[in-house]
Amino acid sequence: MTPDSVAKIDVISSGNAVTDLKRHFEVDAISIDKIRVERPFGAAAHSMELSRNGLISVDDSYQEVASDFLLDLLMNQYMAPSGSRRRL
Repeated sequence: MTPDSVAKIDVISSGNAVTDLKRHFEVDAISIDKIRVERPFGAAAHSMELSRNGLISVDDSYQEVASDFLLDLLMNQYMAPSGSRRRL
């Protein structure tokens, strides 16, 4: 907003909230503190939350699924040619 003030907002989206944010704000001005995804691994009620400091919270019954998902994602990122790596 200004050098003296900051706005903190919650974005609730049934689609891609980051895309919506980028449409309405300058990309450099966005700092995401936390992302919460409802039902990332199927229809049963569960959620996963990722924090800016690297903390990942997931319901106990989905801990193994979330761990495998994140390891696969990180390995794919690591193995990608350096020119095609995207920032996570």
